[in-house]
Amino acid sequence: LTPPPQEVALVTRLKKQLELKSNDAVIRRALQELESKVARHRLQVAFREASLKVREANTADMEALDQLSDEGIP
Repeated sequence: LTPPPQEVALVTRLKKQLELKSNDAVIRRALQELESKVARHRLQVAFREASLKVREANTADMEALDQLSDEGIP
């Protein structure tokens, strides 16, 4: 792959900032970071969906319990 000049400059800057030995190391690290970010995002979505399901179930349970407390049951 031959990236455009501005991307080569970015890779060079990152190589210095991250104290890496090669441009390939910069690319590998960037790909690992991207993979990690995608995995975190998928996990966040899964937790959000699970939380909504639990919240809906808890709301239904609380409504059922509210009816019992209205009947004088302690």
